[in-house]
Amino acid sequence: MKYQFEYSIHNQDVDANSRLRLYTLENYLLDSAGLAADDLGIGYRDLLRDNQAWVLIRMVCKLTYVPTVGDTIVIETWVNGFKHGLSPREFVLYRKTSEGLEPIAKAHSVWAVIDLTSRQLQNVFAREPYLSIECHELLDLKTARLRPLQQFNLTDTYKIRYSDLDYNSHCNSCKYLEMMLNANHQIVDNWSEGQTLSFDLNYQHEVYLDDVVTINMDVQDNEITYDVICPNGEHSVLAKIAKI
Repeated sequence: MKYQFEYSIHNQDVDANSRLRLYTLENYLLDSAGLAADDLGIGYRDLLRDNQAWVLIRMVCKLTYVPTVGDTIVIETWVNGFKHGLSPREFVLYRKTSEGLEPIAKAHSVWAVIDLTSRQLQNVFAREPYLSIECHELLDLKTARLRPLQQFNLTDTYKIRYSDLDYNSHCNSCKYLEMMLNANHQIVDNWSEGQTLSFDLNYQHEVYLDDVVTINMDVQDNEITYDVICPNGEHSVLAKIAKI
């Protein structure tokens, strides 16, 4: 089943360029995924009864237009399937105009279910209600398998704070994109209409309250690759923001 959810862009949603913040957009995508999951009987409260939760593994989004104040966007989302302990979910974003819905972006994501105590992946998809969920096509959009940076030309640090945490008591998925853009946002600043703006996110290890992460960056003219390092040296998130 495909779902559509509507979001209005307000002053507090945009950056200094009057464009929708990418981490706010990611939050809208995750919100629409959560609402759809609730309706399918596989949402937050449903999984919590078994001490489980959804976690985002990967996401890629490509925008040909970045919304601004006064815009209303519609996010259409659907599940592609449940395979090998993973569930791909697709998104198409539209801007509402007087002529109808104008497509402005698409996104692809990969999710898994974890046990909240062991933090291990749980393969729950071979039973109801997952077996009865109607799945739809996979978008022509793949998440990149980003590699840890061997060379970088900029670095920063960030301490995980109370406001960064979600109900899993780890850093919220959208907060990584926020901290990376705070470290360097030149690609977003230099984007102009007619270009495609994209972001790829590969989530690998959780970080928690008071952890100090290192953000290594390979900054180029048209793209920035980010490598967020946990205090123990493991890679937390690998990401790329680019304009094409």
